[in-house]
Amino acid sequence: MRNLYHIVTRFTRNDTKWLDNCYKSIISNDINYKWYIIGIEDDVDISKYKNTTYLKFPSKPNWKNLCNYYLDVVPDEGQWFFILDDDNLLHPNFNQLDDRIYNDTKLVIMSQLYEPDKIRVACEQNIMVQKIDMAQFCIKREIINDLRFWEIYRGDGYFIMELYIRCREYGIQSQIFPEVFSYYNAQHWI
Repeated sequence: MRNLYHIVTRFTRNDTKWLDNCYKSIISNDINYKWYIIGIEDDVDISKYKNTTYLKFPSKPNWKNLCNYYLDVVPDEGQWFFILDDDNLLHPNFNQLDDRIYNDTKLVIMSQLYEPDKIRVACEQNIMVQKIDMAQFCIKREIINDLRFWEIYRGDGYFIMELYIRCREYGIQSQIFPEVFSYYNAQHWI
């Protein structure tokens, strides 16, 4: 059975062309997904996107608490949690994770292309603030529990550091892939 991915997009750009591009990259990957778009607008038409839910955030957000909102309102369905920012695209190799993830793995950390020829390499030494990006990890929802993103710019780094520490402390299987499976701000340079 294929993994279920909850892809979470913080919609902050107020132009659906960004979402259209995100959606094209998702469906081109042929994965089992549910897409959650989180924003503050009342009139976002998601009818053209399959398997998509729009979660309206109740107030003007700090961009980090949009992810926390998903974690607070969407229950664990055994899904993988992945963040695809609205200026990004899902990497065309992302669907290869299904064949590479071991059955007992709960956390995946992957290398990232952040310019046409620059790679942010996934390795144990880079699982730290300012060396890892939001789109470099994919997490089984069950291990997140009550952990939430700090609502600061580097909150993603602290979040993944804590998850990785918890995995090591409690013997939870994680995998680190040096291969590129994610992009950083891809819609700005692709």
